[in-house]
Amino acid sequence: MKNKDFDLVRDLENWLLNSDIRIKEGDDCGGFFGWKNLDASDKAGKYPYIYNEITGYSLSCFSYLYTETNKIEYIEAMKQTVEYIQKNMINNLLNTGKRKNEDFKEKGIIENQIYSFDNGMVLAGLLNYYKVTKDQVVLKMAEKLANALIKFFFKNDQIYYALLDVNLSPLNYGLEKWSTRIGSYHAKLGIGFIDLYRITGNETYLKICESLCELAIRMQNNEGSFMNNPDKNKEIYLHPHLYTCEGLTYVGFIKNDRNLLINGLKGIEWAISNMTILGGVPRSTVDINDQADCTSQLLRLLLLYGKELEVYLKLPRDKIEKAMGRLHVRIMSFFINSEKAIKYNEQSNFACTWCSMFSLQALDLWNKKNTNKDVHHSKIEFFI
Repeated sequence: MKNKDFDLVRDLENWLLNSDIRIKEGDDCGGFFGWKNLDASDKAGKYPYIYNEITGYSLSCFSYLYTETNKIEYIEAMKQTVEYIQKNMINNLLNTGKRKNEDFKEKGIIENQIYSFDNGMVLAGLLNYYKVTKDQVVLKMAEKLANALIKFFFKNDQIYYALLDVNLSPLNYGLEKWSTRIGSYHAKLGIGFIDLYRITGNETYLKICESLCELAIRMQNNEGSFMNNPDKNKEIYLHPHLYTCEGLTYVGFIKNDRNLLINGLKGIEWAISNMTILGGVPRSTVDINDQADCTSQLLRLLLLYGKELEVYLKLPRDKIEKAMGRLHVRIMSFFINSEKAIKYNEQSNFACTWCSMFSLQALDLWNKKNTNKDVHHSKIEFFI
């Protein structure tokens, strides 16, 4: 099993670096497509849109892989991505992306959307790239992006908008979606802001980070779940719930803030209790179809914070180990052999870029655990 895990990680690395999911030439060189539709016959159908949030994740993913392998290919790929980001910034921010298939309507008119969350993931990616290269130009880019986020999306250090148009005016697209609303999941932006504070010493970034975490804690229910859509309090989506856990545990650990850490851990414990009989993590408390992104998110968190769950929440070790084992098996079931990538869920027939990135990191941490390497907070600096 260990060898199979190792092979899966190598396959995912190769897919992200060398397949056509990464754009390697032309005007969009350095960008990433959100997914590959395996049923489509033409290129625009196969690769319907470039997704800038995922392009940001790629910098964190390849920074992580570079620290593991020292392969210069990852640095070269990230240089292309940095150039892509620089070229596509509008007022120092990125829009959602670019449609290659004009029939692609799933995410609205993405060219006219600027999300605070997506830009927070780009911020974290730029800073991870800076950590491995010490490129001062990229650090300045990150500062400009962070300052633009604060200027246009925050008021009095509090997040005020989740989504604006390219003219930086409020946009009423998709109000039924959690991703268009301010929510607890914005705590994950704390990763980029706490890192920027640690690098620059600028207290403004620390204040923003703390306000995002405080918002998340105010939105936490007694049993540990985090509300993510104010209009649907009874339905908790696990993907943004786990984003919240990621932000709180990362910031809590970096700041040595036990309160933030414990709130994040309670969210992790709640997610364990909502695993399905198939061993994965469902889309929501209402839609119980397992999703690959949620499943790998929870496995990563358990591998990184298993000890804290034991110490602070008195969670039995065997319960943690059992959950990790089931999540691991479930992630492997999402692997598409013909494509060497991870699919979104059982019903979908597309290779999903962010699911592949999250799963790669989860499986790599799992490999470390099973080869007796210390994975406790291993590479937390390069969390995807």
